[in-house]
Amino acid sequence: MKKSKKTGRCCKGCKKCIAQVERPLFEGDGEEIFYSMIDDMLVLASYVDMMYENTRLLSLGLIPARIAMKRSALVLEGSDSVLRRWDRYSQPEV
Repeated sequence: MKKSKKTGRCCKGCKKCIAQVERPLFEGDGEEIFYSMIDDMLVLASYVDMMYENTRLLSLGLIPARIAMKRSALVLEGSDSVLRRWDRYSQPEV
């Protein structure tokens, strides 16, 4: 798999799924926050799909364990950022 010159991450699928755009939290009314949470749910669903595909390819021996571990680390990093954002959503704004 080719590496991106800009970020050093895997091109195509990984970069498309992992790229996170940091947006301000609590911007607008509750409806906008609700739609942001739905977007986050879709991102988490894509991470689950990536992990399934990663596990499938690893079990078939189509990718080495080193690459599977790197992909898993990227998915974990992205899902942690979504969960941190959700934790901030649950905190009351004062």
